[in-house]
Amino acid sequence: MKRLRPYTLPVTKPDAGGGLSRRSLLQAVGLLPLAAALPVASRAAAATPGAVPTYTTSGGTIDSAYTGLKHNWTLTYPTGHDGEPLPVALALHSSNGDATEMFVLGMPDRLDALMTAGKTPPFALASIDSMNGFYEKKGGRDYARVVSVEFLKVLHDRNLDTSRLGIIGWSMGGWGAFRLAQHELHDRVRVISAISTPCYSSWKTWPSYERGDMTKAQFTANNFYPHPKLLAKPRVFLFCGTSDGFYKGNKAFAKVLDRAKGVRRPKTHFSAGGHTHHYWKSVLDPALTHIGRYL
Repeated sequence: MKRLRPYTLPVTKPDAGGGLSRRSLLQAVGLLPLAAALPVASRAAAATPGAVPTYTTSGGTIDSAYTGLKHNWTLTYPTGHDGEPLPVALALHSSNGDATEMFVLGMPDRLDALMTAGKTPPFALASIDSMNGFYEKKGGRDYARVVSVEFLKVLHDRNLDTSRLGIIGWSMGGWGAFRLAQHELHDRVRVISAISTPCYSSWKTWPSYERGDMTKAQFTANNFYPHPKLLAKPRVFLFCGTSDGFYKGNKAFAKVLDRAKGVRRPKTHFSAGGHTHHYWKSVLDPALTHIGRYL
């Protein structure tokens, strides 16, 4: 079993993260051996005397029966809670990311900091590759079932509490958060933090530059926007930068949720920023605090 060094995130340009390759992402968080030698489990704490302990990470690969592909996954326990039966927040990555993107954003570090400040109880963070699958069924590949069946079994087998879930998703991951909460994970999702989510009422309003991601039939079958009543259970927090192309759609969807009978009024946080890692990092604290409060 290979012992990994503590995570030290490199300084990156605010807009540079979206197009990182898988290898670059793995290198960025010290997980490059993960791709070749999985599963890996390691206590991510420095071995030197007096070192500050940090979160614990593990990872592995699922050979999915639902996609025929290999999906890398990562899991972190916050400091001092390694192996405990914690509730789980699924961290759903963007279309240019993968299961390591939550490390590039510094998400486990921010969770540790918020716990230390007494702003959130502990919970695990778990992520799995969805390629550009939008966490839905696309053709013969069902990326939703990878999460809801295969990955949840992995987490359950590690004694985590998968009966109550949070989801923090950004960009494509925001889309996945809502549609999974409406369908495959409908009875389990308690809370959602959705960041920079593509929110469109119909195929007609879905921008042409996004249409390469799915067909009209796939969009219509999976679009969460027209079905707000299926989001009656989770506590929803919408985040979006005012310079993001998805900003207007997020504002409109917040109103849809607000007006839907039986659906809780969503929280919103619309602030300066674009569709970038820089913006996503800037809202992690309230997004994670929201998860911890209702999980």
